[in-house]
Order: sequence, then structure tokens, then C-alpha cells
Amino acid sequence: MKKSALVAWTLLTTGCLDTSNNFPPNQQPQDPPSTPSTGVQLTSGRLTDDQGRTLYYFASDVPGTSAGSSCAGTCADSWPPFHADGLVVGAGLNASLFSEITRGDGRRQTTYRGWPLYSFANDTQPGDQKGEGVGGVWFTVPEPFYTILVRNSAATGPFLATADGRTLYRFARDIPAGYGGAAAVSNCSGDCLTNWPLYSPAQEAIVPSSLSPGDFSQTARSDNQSQLAFAGWPLYTFANDAGPGATAGDGAAGAWFVAARYDISTMTPAQGSAYLANAEGRTMYTFANDTPGTGQGDPASACVDACLDNWPIVPITEPRLSSNLASGDFSSFVRPDGGEQATFRGQPLYYFANDAVAGDRNGDGAGGVWSLAQPQPDGAPANVQLANGRLTDGEGRTLYYFASDVPGPSAASRCAGGCLDNWPIFHQASIQPGPGLSPDNFGTLNRADGEPQTTYRGWPLYTFANDAAPGDTNGEGVGGAWFVLPEPFYTVMLRRTPEQGDFLVDAQGRTLYNFADDLPSGFGATTAVSSCEGACAARWPLFDAGTMVVPSALATADFGTVGRGDGNGQLSYQGWPLYYFENDVDPGETNGDGAGGVWFLAADFNVGVLRDADKGAFLTNAGGQVVGEVVQGPALCIDEEVTLLRRPTQHHGIEGL
Repeated sequence: MKKSALVAWTLLTTGCLDTSNNFPPNQQPQDPPSTPSTGVQLTSGRLTDDQGRTLYYFASDVPGTSAGSSCAGTCADSWPPFHADGLVVGAGLNASLFSEITRGDGRRQTTYRGWPLYSFANDTQPGDQKGEGVGGVWFTVPEPFYTILVRNSAATGPFLATADGRTLYRFARDIPAGYGGAAAVSNCSGDCLTNWPLYSPAQEAIVPSSLSPGDFSQTARSDNQSQLAFAGWPLYTFANDAGPGATAGDGAAGAWFVAARYDISTMTPAQGSAYLANAEGRTMYTFANDTPGTGQGDPASACVDACLDNWPIVPITEPRLSSNLASGDFSSFVRPDGGEQATFRGQPLYYFANDAVAGDRNGDGAGGVWSLAQPQPDGAPANVQLANGRLTDGEGRTLYYFASDVPGPSAASRCAGGCLDNWPIFHQASIQPGPGLSPDNFGTLNRADGEPQTTYRGWPLYTFANDAAPGDTNGEGVGGAWFVLPEPFYTVMLRRTPEQGDFLVDAQGRTLYNFADDLPSGFGATTAVSSCEGACAARWPLFDAGTMVVPSALATADFGTVGRGDGNGQLSYQGWPLYYFENDVDPGETNGDGAGGVWFLAADFNVGVLRDADKGAFLTNAGGQVVGEVVQGPALCIDEEVTLLRRPTQHHGIEGL
């Protein structure tokens, strides 16, 4: 990330720069709480500590990694991390299956089979299991251990994994057991199984409480191998998943998805394009005589009365979707007869009564007016698509965004002249998006040179001249300013201007800021503390987001949560809370930079400002040494080298640096 300019802070020194009194009484650093346990035992087949307190695993954790715990801040207040020094293991447990990790907050945590262990604050008596199933992500730890368990991520939602955290998948070309009573059919064999090994545990399914052993069955394969199925769908692992927690196979070839119970997903026939189906594999259709819905009004269904006997409505609302489908494409409406019917891209969805089993498509073409509900209809090839989770053109050439561009309604391209020799503009007069992409996210920019250019989520699109083959990503990170476009999309991005260098923006290009009066994490506190509340927060709205997806020039580990007294969510970057500015009306505006001498663009910095209530404001370099006179406040005396933690680059208003 290119250096640009900002704020700095925190002292590791004594004498006149001692900052121990900077903590309000209720924020004084304390020793991390510890669980007064030395052992783990089995109680009624569940792991407990030596005092009988139930232990849990968290589905959002990644097992077997040093950074495996995803529960921090207030989460860890409700679910205290369990750690036992000199662990004593009770009967029926294997000591070699226990280990420990060092958490991001510096505390140690005991793991079992790679999974971090927790207790639950609401378990007040030995043997209590009040945390079981909470949020669909907290579960007790049995022995014998789970053969299949639940994992969770913000990008995918809950899905199935093996006991050691390897992701399980399903294949859209398979035929699930379920609807109509037919047996499951696996269509992955031969070389397919090299990349997608079938999954078949050696014992009966042992599963968390959010699953049922009855959800699992055996698939009768033509090669006579044993294969487990979930909700009728045969299960696989992916050879290219790097380890526990990896989900590289999700969305592969538009046909492989993490194993979960989807309300709507796609099925892919041997010939033809993918079509929509429900959880049991029942095919969905659209009716040409219907009037599609628009942003201004509901659809109008022309299928009523006796028509509905043959073409029952799809009554699904707020469906969980496979990753190749876009939630914005689905909605529902209330019919005049009172039924609530699902829609896809404004078209009402139906089943066909004569489809007897999963995978049947007997209604396609009926009467010349009934068609399969397809994300990409037959005969209309996609000219923008997802390949390995990244945006490409119809031929597989990777598409990029440029950090110097201005996104949004007033989009502007900053790549012109010789720049375009290396980064040709991408334009399609009529967008035909592939699975997982919504046409609503595409637009057209009229460039200053008169040429049209396609935009995605407001960002102008380019190819790269040095990408010689489909799938090449040689442009990724070039000059610290060119990046691929993933889906799920970035939550934080980089922008660059000649005057301000590189700084952070959200997915729409709205600028993010830091506040010099805040207390960053790392300065005697495990989480950042915001000093902007009430009227301040109304003027400088907090930035919060889900799972971090960032360009390669940024690291997700640099983002954390803020411990706010008002309970609102807020993210931090490199320990510093992030904000918007209310006077930034359009993406690309930076009206808050330098406001009051204490608000600055969120970025990496090498010269910055620290403001302290007692000491006033002064300048520091990247290493934290004071490099300028005190701007205000009492004189500064230094007993030894001062080390301040805070990133800057020279920001506007600092002269002579």
C-alpha cells in the first residue's frame, strides 16, 4: 500500500511521556481472565472441565491453525476461552488430541482435535449445556467425536465439514434422493474423483444438534464404492483445498458448492444450461404469459384456478441460495388468492405436477409457454462470468479495477492514453451475466474520450494486455493499484489520488477516516476504543461490515473490532477505528481529510499526528520518534527513546516534512 499521511500514537517509555493515566478508570488494562481448571474429563459423553463445566466448539472457528479462534471481544465475554495449564486428561480421552493456540489477544487456549474450546457464561451449574445450538454455531464436544460437523462463515453461511474441518461439497450434476422417492445418483466418477474424492466415513453419522442422523444416507454408486449423502445429495471433499477451513471448491465450474441445505440451487444436466431447483431437486419453471415484476410493481401471474393444479407455485420466501446465485435476483409477492410466490428476476416461479422425481424436466417447453427457470438460458452465452470466484469476460479473460478511478454514479476513468495500451477498457453493449452475477450490478460509463466502458458495482472495468491465457491474473497488484474483482465482493478497497496517495474506501468507493483522539488496540488494550459518540458519531458515522474481503495489497488480519461503549458495531484498521464523513455525498469525495486537525484518511502512514489530552499534539515518524515541535500543550520532555504505534504518511497541513 502506497504511503500517504496521517496520525500516530502510543508510548513505550517512562518519564514525562508516561501515558498510564490516559485510560479511563473502566478501561484500565487488566490481566486476561483465566479459567481455574487443570483438567478435562468426559461427563455423560461430553467434554467438560474438571469442575463439570461443559466445553463447546464454535462453528466459525478454523481448526488446526494458530489463528483458529474467531471469538473475540464481547463474544469472548459470553464464551470464555478455555485453557488449562498442565492439562490433566480424564478417562476415555486421548491426551495427544489436545493442544493449545495463542489467540490474537495474547491469551492461550486449549484445543481438542484442533478445535478451540470454550465454556459458556450462562452455564451456572456443573453439567449445564445451555450453550448447545446457540445461534446454530455453538455445540458441545462429544466423544466418540463427530463424524460430520457444522462450520460457518459469513461468505457461505453454515455448511458441513469433516471432523478435522475439511469442507464437504455437493455436485450440481448429481441427482439427489428425496423428491419422488428415487435414489441418489452420483455423476462424478473416473478423473472427476481425483479432484473430488467421495466422502464415506467408517462409522455411523455423529452430528451436532442442528443436524439429524436421519439427514444422512448411503448413495448406491455404479462403481460400488460407498458414499455418504446429506439431504439426498452425495458428499465429496476437494483435493485442492489447502487445509481445514478452506472452501476453494465453492462455485467451481458453476457446479460445485459447499454442502448445505439450500432452499434454491442449480442443477446442471449433461446437455444444456443449469436450471433452478429446490432442496429436494424439484425443477422450477417460468410462464411466458405472466407479467414480470419491476422495481415499481409486483408481477402478475396468469396461472390461476385449474392451471395451478398442473403448475403449483413455488412458495419459498427468503431462500438460502447456492453461491452461484445472487440474492438480489430473488423476491416474492402475494398473489390475489393469498398465496406467497417466489420470483426470479421478476418472473413468478412454478413446479410441474408431472415431474415425478428429482431432476425431471418434463414441463420444459410445455404449450410453448413454459420454460425452465435458468440463470443463463440456453443459446445466450455469458459475456461476463465468474471463474475461480473472480470476474472475467465471456472468454475467461480476467477483469480488473483501477484504484485511481472514481466509482459510483459520477464514475470517471483515470486510465487514458498510454495506460490503455496496457489496460484496454472492457465494454459490452448488452450484458449477459453468468451464474452468480446480477445484471443490476453492471452499468455503462461514458468516458471523457467518448468511448463507452462497462462498470461493475460502479467501478470501470479493464482487461490486462499481459494476460495471455484465460484465467491469467498477471495484472493483480500491478503498481499497487490494479486488482481483480472477486465475488463475494470486497468489503474494503483501495483508492489512490496524486495528492493523497492510497487510502481506504468501502465497496461503493466511500472514503473511510481515522480520528486522532481514539485509542487504538495495542496500546494497553486488546480492542480499539472510539472517542466519537453521540453527535460526533452522527457527523462521522461508524464503519462496520461482515467478513472482510480485501485487495491483495491489504491484509484481513489488519482489520479488527472496536470496543464501543454504546454497543454499536465498528471495524478498525491496524488498530484504529474507521468512520465515514457525512459531508462526503458521493463516492470518491474526501471532504473530511484534515477536518479539525484530527480527522484523516484511513491509510498507512509514515508521519502523523498524536493528540493527547494532557500533552497536546505533536508529530511522530513511522518508528514513533517525535520529529516535530509540540503543536500545543505543555512542553515535551523525553527520558528515553519514544516508540509510538500509529501509521502515517505525511498529511496535508504538515509543512516542511
